Amino acid sequence: MREDRLSLLFIVLLLIGIAAGCGSQASSQATPAAQELPAPRVGYPAPDFTLTDLEGKRWTLSELRGKPILLNFWATWCYPCRFEMPAIGAVYERFVDQGFVVVAVNVLESRDRAAAFAEEFGLTFPVLLDSSGKVADAYQARFIPTSFFVDREGVINDKHMGAMTEEAIEKYLMKILQ
Repeated sequence: MREDRLSLLFIVLLLIGIAAGCGSQASSQATPAAQELPAPRVGYPAPDFTLTDLEGKRWTLSELRGKPILLNFWATWCYPCRFEMPAIGAVYERFVDQGFVVVAVNVLESRDRAAAFAEEFGLTFPVLLDSSGKVADAYQARFIPTSFFVDREGVINDKHMGAMTEEAIEKYLMKILQ
């Protein structure tokens, strides 16, 4: 009887481990470029990066210093991303006049897929392409969606894994909007 319980416990723990490893399609091994960036931590500067948007314009995170930023890692296949993107868009529209910037980083997908998603949801903020996954690796965005709230000084104020509602986004935003 005791051996049956131990076997069952082992199987449950094994399944939990497998489920934790399947939370994202983003690569879990850091690339050499990602290893050069410091790990993102609340209370520390957000690691800098440069990516291109859907129109081919280059964006560098540090060039947005002075603005409150929601840095969101997402993918088109991600159901929670589909749930939260309208909420992000609504909050962005309400606070864009106060300098709020959303940087939506699409992870490991083609420009065409990301563009179709952006069009479907009517996104008006920058959608950047992390086609290699290096920036997601640097930010340790192992689960999609993962969001970082970066204050005007470029410091990470909060990190949120999973989908957010408008209320949750606003709660985080109020801390960095001042």
